[in-house]
Amino acid sequence: ALATAAWSAATAGEARTFILAGASAAWWYAPRLGGGSGSATSPPRHLLAGATRRAAGHALGPSAGTLAMGGAVMTASSAVRTALNSASSPAEEGGGGQPGLLWSLFAAVTGGLIELLQVVTKFATIGAAITGAGLLEAGRSATALLRSQALSALGVWYFPPLVLSVYVGLAAGLAGLGAGG
Repeated sequence: ALATAAWSAATAGEARTFILAGASAAWWYAPRLGGGSGSATSPPRHLLAGATRRAAGHALGPSAGTLAMGGAVMTASSAVRTALNSASSPAEEGGGGQPGLLWSLFAAVTGGLIELLQVVTKFATIGAAITGAGLLEAGRSATALLRSQALSALGVWYFPPLVLSVYVGLAAGLAGLGAGG
């Protein structure tokens, strides 16, 4: 009964994501009034009327299986994460040493993989809302999109702080050598 309640809650969360993505996509892809591609005007209201209702109809109708599968993936991954977090490591049992290090490494890798699975599932749900594809097909396209854009994101978000951190470290080291030397 508890697993069914968790699956239902996760499916409801997936349905919320699906409906929001579907209604947002209807607004985003609707033609603009101004005509030009750079037009900042809103789409005509008659094109957006009922977009949320339509998205909810798709979520509760043809895409219900997609959302149920997404909910199952989210529930299973959350259950594995909870079991992993509640399991005692060898270090906590007084073992310490190498078994504790291996357990920590296993827990970190498994936690990262679970997080990746949950992110891809969310992206797949959004893709399914926009394209009408099933969860697995939307997951494949989301994975391909994330793979193709990962290097750009890495360069934009992680490289500048890394350069700044190295520069600050070097400057602090040089200042320390100058003050102490």
